[in-house]
Amino acid sequence: MIWTVDVAGSSRPVQVTRAAEPAGPHLTPVWWCDSQQLIFAVARPGVAGGGHALWIVASDGGSPRQMIAHNKLSAQLAMGPKCAGLYFPAAGTSAVWWLPLSDTATPAGEPGPTGLPLSGNINHLNSSADGRFIGWTVIDSASHVWAADIGPDWKPRGAARALTRGMGVRYGLPVASSDGRIALVGWTA
Repeated sequence: MIWTVDVAGSSRPVQVTRAAEPAGPHLTPVWWCDSQQLIFAVARPGVAGGGHALWIVASDGGSPRQMIAHNKLSAQLAMGPKCAGLYFPAAGTSAVWWLPLSDTATPAGEPGPTGLPLSGNINHLNSSADGRFIGWTVIDSASHVWAADIGPDWKPRGAARALTRGMGVRYGLPVASSDGRIALVGWTA
């Protein structure tokens, strides 16, 4: 289930979704631009091809509405600039994909690859508040944080690049800022 809580701690957590509405675990909420709605993923076990469905719900609760179900959707979501779409690591690939969204939070096209050449298992996908940068962790024999510049057409500009080299430290959970810096967690391997 998904909950919200005031950052100042002045109120109790508010339950946004209810068990089995929709069926399955409610995963990785991301805020819609108006901060009045949340988009979240739900796994589709037993569905040929798997994947996830995306749902949207008012941030104070209510009946969730399914936005899309697709066999390449994953539970890791990062909102693009001005809520123009969602980035996600595509299921069964080593690629970051893009789902364009309309201003009414409905799909504005089919999901597709961004064209970022990657390898490994993509995790912890995140975007800066202004959408100019995305960051992620690639888990392979070493753990690095990667980044790519995003152009005004929401497509990558240039190649993805590793920002860290393990050297006995594992890095992960990147969070990008609008000025290009990335906060991340590092721990001794």
